[in-house]
Order: sequence, then C-alpha cells, then structure tokens
Amino acid sequence: MKRIKKILFFFFIGAVFLWIGLRYYYDGLDKQKVFDNPNFTIGRIIKYSSSGSMNNYYLTYKYKIEEQNYDKESSIPYDFFSGCEHDLKVCSDKQFWVAYQKDGPSNSLINLYIEIQDVENPVPPETLDNFR
Repeated sequence: MKRIKKILFFFFIGAVFLWIGLRYYYDGLDKQKVFDNPNFTIGRIIKYSSSGSMNNYYLTYKYKIEEQNYDKESSIPYDFFSGCEHDLKVCSDKQFWVAYQKDGPSNSLINLYIEIQDVENPVPPETLDNFR
C-alpha cells in the first residue's frame, strides 16, 4: 500500500510539472505568433486585482477589432498601478497599445509602459519590447 501511495504521489507531482511546462510552452508560442505577425490597436483596463498571499497582480484589458470586442487577462509586475485594485477608476481611463495577431485577433499582448489616453493621433511603437 505504501508503494502505491508513493507511485501516485510521484505521478501527481510529475503531472503538475508537465501541466506547468506545457502552459509556459503554449504561452510562449502564442506570444511568438503575435511577434511574427503583429497589428496594433488601443486597449483599456476593465479589471484589476491581486490574489494569493504573495499579491500576484492581474488585469483584464479590452480592445476592439472590426466591431468585435476582445478581453484578455495578463499578469503584471508587483503593484504596477497603486490603488487600482481598490478603486478601478484609478486606472480604468488609461489606454495602452495592444499588439494582436493579424490572423487571430484574440491572441494579443499589451504594453503598459506607454499610456496613450491623452495623445492625439498616437503612433504605435516600433518594437514589441515591453509587451506582455
């Protein structure tokens, strides 16, 4: 019986590592698809939250391509927008560049380092540095 429990334990641990590895692999593939075939639009934050004891921060952003709305969640650096998790109004009016895959617009990345809400005729960045 101990041997079976030990085997099941190692199987479970292996399955968890496999799942994590596959998740990172496919996230990397999606990111590369955007890098290989990008188009740009403007997005805005619609949700901001933290979770866990380590306060992992996440935001959901919205963007529109040809009358179709898209939402995507992204993890962000620690407390990137101070106070936003308690009051969404702090960051809900902010607009950012979103790079999306031309042939798959639901696959996208956002650049939170360039705010464009007060810029008339904003020009997309030349590189995809800082897109996440």
